[in-house]
Amino acid sequence: MSTLLPALAISLGAYLLGVFINRAANNSSFLHPVVLAMLLAVAALSALHFFGLAFEDDYFRHNAVLLEGLMIAITAFALPLIDNSRKLVRDLPGILAASALASLCLGVVTVAVCVAIGLDGTETASLSLRTVTNPMAAVIAEANGLSVEMAMLGVFVTGTVGVILSEKIAARVGVTDERRVGLMLGITCHTFGVVRALELSPLSAAYATMGMILTGLIYAFAVPMVLALI
Repeated sequence: MSTLLPALAISLGAYLLGVFINRAANNSSFLHPVVLAMLLAVAALSALHFFGLAFEDDYFRHNAVLLEGLMIAITAFALPLIDNSRKLVRDLPGILAASALASLCLGVVTVAVCVAIGLDGTETASLSLRTVTNPMAAVIAEANGLSVEMAMLGVFVTGTVGVILSEKIAARVGVTDERRVGLMLGITCHTFGVVRALELSPLSAAYATMGMILTGLIYAFAVPMVLALI
């Protein structure tokens, strides 16, 4: 019997249950639906393994279709860009500068932490993609001989932690403008951030999308150059 439907059912069921729990908790940022879905899926797979049904390999293989779907779904983020194109063009120099500076700082901090804990060069380079949106990070990692799995882990952890904490930190330092908040979410939390920005406003989502795209492009060009130098 095909294991495709059970694999997809676990992912979909875990996510829907995560959404239900999140809404029951008044949309608490500490109970993010994606984080809950991950924990629920792990619990389901662990339970199956405990009862002698090793399902992890099939689950991972069949859920690749969801990653392909994510690559397609991200193109829908172009809509806020079109609707707010004039404002984006007006602020483009500032957006470019902020994206470049943030990408540099995030990359340096990531490499410094990885070196401090003793990770090798490949692992460090893979984790440096943590602020790049999932589909782009996977392509960049694969094209440069890096670990796609480690890149995806870094992307997921950064996105979930960032979307939970970034707005709170921004509010503490007085950043409340929806454009700046959106740009911050897009640069640091990639797809997670854009989805959150969509909940704030279309304008915030437009700046988040632009930040996400520019950060991905910066890393797509920078990673091969840095690896060549190393």
